[in-house]
Amino acid sequence: MKLVKQTKNSLEKLHLPVLIVQGESDGIVPASSAEFIYHKVPSRQKEMFYLPDCKHHVCHEPCAEQLFEKVEHFLKKAI
Repeated sequence: MKLVKQTKNSLEKLHLPVLIVQGESDGIVPASSAEFIYHKVPSRQKEMFYLPDCKHHVCHEPCAEQLFEKVEHFLKKAI
């Protein structure tokens, strides 16, 4: 909880490309948190990416390949 509190105060300083990923079936972090981050970050290059049927550990879910493709695409655009 301490880390979340400190991070919230730093979001307004992010001006680099940001990709926010949220599993739609995440039972730990609500989608409203991803939306909060998206609206707080002032970066001009930011994207929100929802993974349907994925839970909290998106890298270990069946949707992981879709996630990795999105990250690769985002990084190539950001360069």
